[in-house]
Amino acid sequence: MARAIQDKEVSAVELVEAHLARIEEVNPTINAVVKLAAERARAEAAEADAALARGESKGALHGVPFTLKDSIDTEGIITTGGTLGRSEFVPDADATVAARLRAAGGILLGKSNTPELTLAAETDNLVYGRTNNPFNVDRTTGG
Repeated sequence: MARAIQDKEVSAVELVEAHLARIEEVNPTINAVVKLAAERARAEAAEADAALARGESKGALHGVPFTLKDSIDTEGIITTGGTLGRSEFVPDADATVAARLRAAGGILLGKSNTPELTLAAETDNLVYGRTNNPFNVDRTTGG
């Protein structure tokens, strides 16, 4: 994806919109993405495209959309860890991994479901419920 953006085969905005559309299409069935940061992602994608037009690169992941587990702190986005005790916790800073992905030019689309406190082998919690396997919704995905 990064190469396609750099080569202007696709824009960051197009990639973000395609990913958001796919999430909207399948997420009601699988419940994989529990918190979207769509407007923020769209703004960052537009800035990534503008930077590229100016000949600037934000890094190896310039314009590439990604999600993070809901166990990883992301500034300004609720991070529950899949537990009711953190159901309204909004971090004021990114975890190191989130900061590094963003510093490399990645665009955070949102948060994906996680087992409670990442302690289970299957993704199910009291905050957001179960994530279903996209190939067989009678089964769950791994943690």
